[in-house]
Amino acid sequence: MKRQRLKQRALSLWLPDWPLQRVRLERPALKRCELSLYCQQHGALRLIASDRYAAGTPLAEVVRGKVEQHDPDADRETLLRLAAWCEQFSPIVGIEPPDCLHLDVTGLDLLYGSEEILVKKIAESFQRRGLGVRGAIADTVGIAWGVSHYASQPWSIVRSEALFRSLPIEALRVVDDVAVFSELGVTKINQLLAIPRTALASRFGSELIKRIRQAIGEIPEPIVSHRPPPKIQVETRCEYPVGDRCELQSILSGLIQRVAAELARRQQGALQVRCEFQSERGPLSFTASLFRPTSDSAHLLELVVMQLDRIAIVGPIDCVTMAVTSHAPLTTWQQELFEDSRREESRRVGLLVDRLSNRLGREAVVRSIPQQEAQPELAVRYEPLAGAVRSKSKRVFSKIVRPLHLEIQPRPIKALAVAPDGPPLQFHWHGDHVVRRACGPERIQTGWWRGRYVQRDYYRVETSVGKRFWLFRELRSGKWFLHGAYD
Repeated sequence: MKRQRLKQRALSLWLPDWPLQRVRLERPALKRCELSLYCQQHGALRLIASDRYAAGTPLAEVVRGKVEQHDPDADRETLLRLAAWCEQFSPIVGIEPPDCLHLDVTGLDLLYGSEEILVKKIAESFQRRGLGVRGAIADTVGIAWGVSHYASQPWSIVRSEALFRSLPIEALRVVDDVAVFSELGVTKINQLLAIPRTALASRFGSELIKRIRQAIGEIPEPIVSHRPPPKIQVETRCEYPVGDRCELQSILSGLIQRVAAELARRQQGALQVRCEFQSERGPLSFTASLFRPTSDSAHLLELVVMQLDRIAIVGPIDCVTMAVTSHAPLTTWQQELFEDSRREESRRVGLLVDRLSNRLGREAVVRSIPQQEAQPELAVRYEPLAGAVRSKSKRVFSKIVRPLHLEIQPRPIKALAVAPDGPPLQFHWHGDHVVRRACGPERIQTGWWRGRYVQRDYYRVETSVGKRFWLFRELRSGKWFLHGAYD
């Protein structure tokens, strides 16, 4: 029988006025007096938190209560100790500075009896420590964070998105754009979600869209434990300086065997491996990148040797260090009676990408990522195939026909049109072309917030000899450009 996967649940704990709470936690004598904390802001001493005064008040205006200097490093260290203490409630506890903790409580309702009992136990534990806290349990970290900060009740268990959608926009963890939304009369999350995402992306960028998708569960936002895993790093100090490449390869082979064993023990695969050589003439290093995570020592050694062949060793080596700088969980497959040709083809493609990336350079082997962008030359971005964890983002393809060949930058051409706003009748591009048919115009323009204002009328044209091009007229100057060609 197939085991049903538990639905993810996250608990967000917010400690209001955490700098003040932290000082009183360490110095109980200050609990009964008014307290203010200050720091240097914009060249002046101002309050960062206070029981009596507003944040940002100049220190010279404070006439009552105890005044202390704010220590952000102490705030973080105490928050980390509090996260370790919270491991009695959940095995995975992460921090979101400066004043928030996230607990993965998936399936813990079965252990405690219900989420209500778990929340009650946590609230009582914080109360015994003398800490004020607000919390919320939800399906995503984004919803839990927003409800814990902006809901009317100090503790909430969210079963649907209705409560979250009624909260102010600040609950999405976006700070820079709040003032702009307020001017537009958009103050609630449900109002924001009613706006098309394409319009939001073009005006406010990708960060706002990311927060929306994280909150509603379209892209994952895992809780990263505050205890980072031990670093995978091995080292060999040579008894005598080594300058022969064959000896270096032997040393690297031994180090890779140790790295591969540790990766296999953790069920992790390397995505980037960094090697560093120490010599009298200074350090020398290189990085091998992979398309898919692997703990195969033979494959790792092949890529490391490729990188070794690309560098010049200027002196004898005293010490060799190898570290895994990026890794991801290994993908395991069930053994099959008959070999899957598609899986074998995928494995070979991965090996090819690894070899090309390490032979030519990581930035030379890339993939294209379509973007929701009206301006054609910005509709695609490129990222290296090797050395990074690839997210399964939703591909965005335009339903409008676009040329397969697109110029990196539009090419200026000379064109003749009868009507000022009409299609071209002929143009010159590596020879004269007479237009037999034209389709358009398709107007593309960007908003004022993009800086350089773009206003273009595009035409798909077919010449008398059957060639098809993508041309546009720049509306402000009236000049013509060739942007692409159809096969």
